[in-house]
Formats: sequence, C-alpha cells, structure tokens
Amino acid sequence: MLVAAAAASTAAPSRHTLRVVIDGRSIARRFPTGPSIAVRYPANWHLTRRRLDNVVDPHTLFAVSNYRRRRGPVDDCDGTRARGRPADGAFVLVQELLDGASLRRSLPRLSTRPKRFRLPTEGQAGCLPAPSVAYQFRVARRAFYVWISIGRRASPQTRAALTRALDRMWIARYAKQ
Repeated sequence: MLVAAAAASTAAPSRHTLRVVIDGRSIARRFPTGPSIAVRYPANWHLTRRRLDNVVDPHTLFAVSNYRRRRGPVDDCDGTRARGRPADGAFVLVQELLDGASLRRSLPRLSTRPKRFRLPTEGQAGCLPAPSVAYQFRVARRAFYVWISIGRRASPQTRAALTRALDRMWIARYAKQ
C-alpha cells in the first residue's frame, strides 16, 4: 500500500527563541538612544533588518520568516521578498513611517495597536502572496505597518509562534519627536 503525504518544506518552529532589540537612533536620529522595538522569534527562523524593497518610507525595521528568502531584484512594492513564500511558510515585515508630513497626516486616522494580531486566512495585501494582511496602527506618536503572509499549509505550531511573536512585540512610546 502506498500512502502519499505532503512533506513540509519548512521546519517546525524551534522551542528556543532569539530576541532582537532595535535601538531608537538606528531607526531615526530624532529618537533617543536605547530600546525602541523588540521582538522574540523562534531560533530557527530568519530575521533581517535590511530593506527588502525600494520603499524608503515607511522605513523597514525588520522582516522575519520561517524560510530563507530568495535574493533577487527589488521593486517598489512592500513585501516583494515574500513572493517566494512556501505553502507552509510565514513572513512578517514591520515598518515605521518616519516622514514628518506623512506622519502628521496618518496619525489622526490610525487606530491604536491591536491587542491581538489575527493571521489572515484569505485576502491579499500589497505584493504579499495570499493569504496576507496589512495592519496600520499607532503607538503614541509613532505609526507602523505590519505586513503578514502565512501559507495555507502552515502548521498550527507555526501559526502559534507567529502570533506569539507579533502579540508580544514591544514598542517604545516616545513622548515627543
């Protein structure tokens, strides 16, 4: 008897985690020195602080995925690098709006940070493969974009690890900018 099983292309999330803390000055000169944003993610996932596309503002803070992102040409669309996401893959891109004029226009219309990030089951956001979603929110006088793409075959463990990383992400509340 032959039994076909769909093999996972990504490893199960490690129980061990890594923590990245991004200094305020590395984001913008007007931010104070010291922790500005922190996230904890599975140790076998891949995090980069490099800009993954030609988008300058909002500024890329980090991207994390449970697969190695392919190198290739970049374009002007948020989430370009997630296009190679496997069916069981997870990708998150976190950006902050830094341009003063855009920030002043955006802040009044943005809601506060969600208490829980809901992973997409349908829809498409930006250049991310479906299912994907984009969250826009503020923390004090800061505006953020969180782009999430998760494959339909992602395991419950991958979904839980991604949700945990997003829900526990810490963002400093700067009084003035």
